[in-house]
Amino acid sequence: MQKETEVSWEQVTEMCKSICEIAKLMNIDAVIGIKRGGAIPAGIISYILNKELHIIEPKEQDIISYANLINVYKVLIVDDIVDTGRTMKTVNELINKYTKPYNVYYASLYVRADITQFLPHIFTKTCTLSDGYIRFPWEVNK
Repeated sequence: MQKETEVSWEQVTEMCKSICEIAKLMNIDAVIGIKRGGAIPAGIISYILNKELHIIEPKEQDIISYANLINVYKVLIVDDIVDTGRTMKTVNELINKYTKPYNVYYASLYVRADITQFLPHIFTKTCTLSDGYIRFPWEVNK
């Protein structure tokens, strides 16, 4: 059986609060969560900051549809974990291709430090492959 690291709702809440402390200094206007894992922490962060929430998929059509928001506002793009970094790197590349970003910041609860190719501006914990699968409380069917 593969090793797992379980993350509790209490831990998620504390990590989101930590992200918010830094995001407040950045004067974030909106929070964008990356489907699926980033949607829940993005919702918590947007609630704490009292900022509008948007949820996207890392696809061209979603980035294009949010181009005006990204061009005008300071946005915080949130995912639950950055493993290889491929998802956030894709989102970053699409944003740079289809928008003229005013201020875009990236945040994640966890970063897999030994393999990631994309480091978000804000993250609360690092992990490595030896930590195994990081199981968040919303992953009820895995």
